[in-house]
Amino acid sequence: DHARARVEGLPTQVNAVGTIEGVPWQHGDGWRFLFRPQTSETGWHIGPTLPTLWQLDWYAAPEAPEPGETWRFTLRFRSPNLSAYPGAYDPARSMLRRGVSALATVVPDATARRQGWSDWGSLAAVRAHYATIMADTTSIPGTEGVLRALAVADRSAIPAPVWARFRDTGTAHLLAISGLHISLVASLGVLLGVMVWRVRIHLPGPPARRDAILPIAVLAASAYAALAAFSLPTTRALIMLLVPLGAFATRRRVSPSQGLALACLGVLVIDPFAPLDAGLWLSFGAVGLILAAVARRPMGTTALGDWLRIQALLSVGLLPITLAIFGHVPLASFPANLVSIPWVTLTVVPPTLFGLLLHPWAPAAANVAWTVAETCLSALNVYLDWLLSYLPPITFQIPGLGAMTVAVIGIALLAAPSGTPGRWVGGLLLGTMLLPAASPGRDEIELSVLVSPRGLIAVAEQGSRTLVYGSGGHGRFGANDATRVILPYLASRGRSAIDVLIVGADSGGQRGGVRSLLEAGSVGRMLQPPGFPWPVPGARPCRNNRVSGFARTRTVQSRGGGKPGCALVFQGQETVLVVAATGLEQFMDMAQTEGSWLVTTARALQTPGRGLESIATALAGNPEQGVLAKWTNGRWCLWRIQETGSVAFQFDVRGRLTVTSRAALQRGFWRRTGAAPVSAPDRNPVSCRLT
Repeated sequence: DHARARVEGLPTQVNAVGTIEGVPWQHGDGWRFLFRPQTSETGWHIGPTLPTLWQLDWYAAPEAPEPGETWRFTLRFRSPNLSAYPGAYDPARSMLRRGVSALATVVPDATARRQGWSDWGSLAAVRAHYATIMADTTSIPGTEGVLRALAVADRSAIPAPVWARFRDTGTAHLLAISGLHISLVASLGVLLGVMVWRVRIHLPGPPARRDAILPIAVLAASAYAALAAFSLPTTRALIMLLVPLGAFATRRRVSPSQGLALACLGVLVIDPFAPLDAGLWLSFGAVGLILAAVARRPMGTTALGDWLRIQALLSVGLLPITLAIFGHVPLASFPANLVSIPWVTLTVVPPTLFGLLLHPWAPAAANVAWTVAETCLSALNVYLDWLLSYLPPITFQIPGLGAMTVAVIGIALLAAPSGTPGRWVGGLLLGTMLLPAASPGRDEIELSVLVSPRGLIAVAEQGSRTLVYGSGGHGRFGANDATRVILPYLASRGRSAIDVLIVGADSGGQRGGVRSLLEAGSVGRMLQPPGFPWPVPGARPCRNNRVSGFARTRTVQSRGGGKPGCALVFQGQETVLVVAATGLEQFMDMAQTEGSWLVTTARALQTPGRGLESIATALAGNPEQGVLAKWTNGRWCLWRIQETGSVAFQFDVRGRLTVTSRAALQRGFWRRTGAAPVSAPDRNPVSCRLT
């Protein structure tokens, strides 16, 4: 912890007083919220260099934190994981995107004291009030949290199955307050302005009609964005609306391309880090495609024909971005969006907003409006589930930069006006991103060690076969390593099935991860140690055998501290040993061979003897964190996998081993790369360098 705190420039533990911002998110007995520090009680002064916004986790909280309250906490800081492969959730990037400068946990054995009450007139308190009321009112399964997301931009209550339904049908954009919703509210403002005009309510002097209506539309859209706390998607949608309204009000003629460029410039001025958000590319990409479809509208087409053509172009044109973000192609995107967009716009959003307006004066009427919206959303879920039963998403390997560039050129050709020479070539260019990339050959094997704060995860690939060792764990706030780490990684590699799943040890809460993997897709064989405390039906015992279908790979039954385990050994010209939480002591002779590599956890390093005690002490704090070790020059080199990022071991056909840190391949200024080893022979980290 001290080493990690020094890397972050923060103390290990601090007493701080600050204010809760935004709407706290509850999951189980824990709370997660944003905290803006004001003073420190440990001699650590808050100055210009101090991070100004922290994300706190408070487990077993005695009472619920409220927005705007002032609290004194004893906090323990932690480092974000370094995810460094395509398709992975990147905590450091997310922190930068949201303006969060540090992660910390409230120390449970310390006394947390409230030092100031919430201002119930504040915007955050109003949002929290509505979020609580809507959570108590809505009850139809499959709609949890969606109305809150559409009303106050609070998506924390949306469960994973609901996210998966909208993601797999290509309709996840409906869960965010988008330009369509902002435009709907602005249209209601225009309608109100027309009504005001007709009853002849004027300011001194007769203004032009547009000058009387547009301010009401802008005010309505801005009020809706404010209720959503000016979240990133909402602010982006508001700016994209204000550009054409401003041009209309000033009587300036702005072409569609100029308007789109001005909106993009406005977003970048307000939020320079907006390109790190996938929503920016989806939003502007969709608007650009719509403008292209409208610009080349054939004469005499109907509104239905326009709608079909626009949806077809969006479904095809957004494929590169969708594939790069989610790692799959939603086959149901076209029919799903064809119905979902007008359905949500006309039957779900209006009653949700009317409920917000009615609740202060007529709570019963507001509840009726929300029930109508919830019922309509439930009907949409039935349609989306029916589509997924016939058109499930297809997983492809995430394309590289070259393939993405070629695909974008293909989309530009497809969206070009009729008569453009070579438009048909665009389809061929677009298809290049679906071509499989190079993968390990039949006699080659690649072992990838993935970043997880809750356990050891390793994925081996040989040809078309896939082996997964460990399933990480289940976090307190619904963070499941199976769905957040393993499945996105397999999707980024174009793999949807697991041929062999091995549970190495009973640690890190792996039961939830195993259940998620079994529910998510095809698992061929499953191995677990004999006498496991929670046997899985159909699983075979782990024995001292070779793994069928994988060269140079065998399993070894282990036992340490009375607990069964299963180790994985890859034998080429060098040895790679993968051991979970127990039984490391029986492999020390194998591990302490010159050039051998060891993939294990901090808990396993608590093995007595062999000089590992001091190293285990240096790694204390999270016993489940992954550790990478190499025996060289009679000493150990060790790295925290959370800091090195994903590491790949590649055996060629002759058994020669190449070790690569993917952190060097996925660079970003928000990432720390080249993390120093925890220990190095003769204090020489050069001999422990990862390529």
